[in-house]
Amino acid sequence: MQSIKERSRPVTATTQPDPVPDLAGAWRGRLVDAFGNAESFNLQRDSTDHRLPGQFQLFSTPDGLVAGARLLEASQRTCVVLIGPYLDPGAGIPVVTVLEGAHCEGSMEGTFHTRRHGDRETVRMGHFTATRIGSVTRAA
Repeated sequence: MQSIKERSRPVTATTQPDPVPDLAGAWRGRLVDAFGNAESFNLQRDSTDHRLPGQFQLFSTPDGLVAGARLLEASQRTCVVLIGPYLDPGAGIPVVTVLEGAHCEGSMEGTFHTRRHGDRETVRMGHFTATRIGSVTRAA
């Protein structure tokens, strides 16, 4: 039986590296849905912004769509990013998009699905790829 002193020892941090810094920077990507429709996107995360841990500051498309994005899970090789809610320009409804994929040395690849916000109905799904294009720059 463990003594109270043994049970109250502080838990030490693991020696695994933090994967979140590997996801920092500006990313340029492409979504290709199940019907072959393709859309470009940008994703930005500043690793020095400790106010919002795990937060990507910006998801945007060339068509003017801008939405917040949050890093839900990250490991040394995988990540899950929640984008939105935002108004889907094609469907005219509020949606969220989830990117689930692997990351390695400045690239990400995986699947995505877009659902109605507050609902489980999938309105779009497919594959995505993204490449880190540099560090995040902030306007003066």
